[in-house]
Amino acid sequence: ELAAPSLTATLGGDYDFATKTGAFQLTAARVELAPFREFAGTFTARPLSGWTVDGVLTATGAGAFGAGKFSARAAVQLRGGKLENAAEKISLDGITADFAFTDLPGFVTAPGQAAGVQTGKIGDVAFHDADFRVQLAGLHVLRVGRATAAAFGGRVGVEPFQFDPAKTDYAFTAVLDGLHLEEVLQLFPTGKATGRGV
Repeated sequence: ELAAPSLTATLGGDYDFATKTGAFQLTAARVELAPFREFAGTFTARPLSGWTVDGVLTATGAGAFGAGKFSARAAVQLRGGKLENAAEKISLDGITADFAFTDLPGFVTAPGQAAGVQTGKIGDVAFHDADFRVQLAGLHVLRVGRATAAAFGGRVGVEPFQFDPAKTDYAFTAVLDGLHLEEVLQLFPTGKATGRGV
């Protein structure tokens, strides 16, 4: 058992000295992100500098190693997540995620992993009830199968696309349904355009 400020975990395993192979099981792990981030910051540079981070992360998993190979899988859940950066005008609250990692060392999940955001604001755009279905395929590939959110009195979303955090330009197709035109035009307060309707 492992216990540290805001971190608990129960692990087990075995090792065969003759074959130099072993296996491990993570039967339970729980991390409270906000206080653990403060704790980790006493030993190393604080991750996500400039961001407010909160939520509870839980996980289970198992793996094996030997003959120069290491494999592991894990199920990770996030509840009550929060990300906020005042300087960047980004605020996400009520973040949830359920990810099944089929290849943890490779940072690969099964397709169609679920994530959501209860309320959010990016710049002047506010939204709520966001729903995502994604697949991680390594550190530089995020395949978005579905992404929708309630905004502007209707629903906005995108068609499936692939996201690479290392890139700055993206091509995707937006899907808009039932938007209130007057709410969209509020984003352009200095403009001369007016409109009403859905």
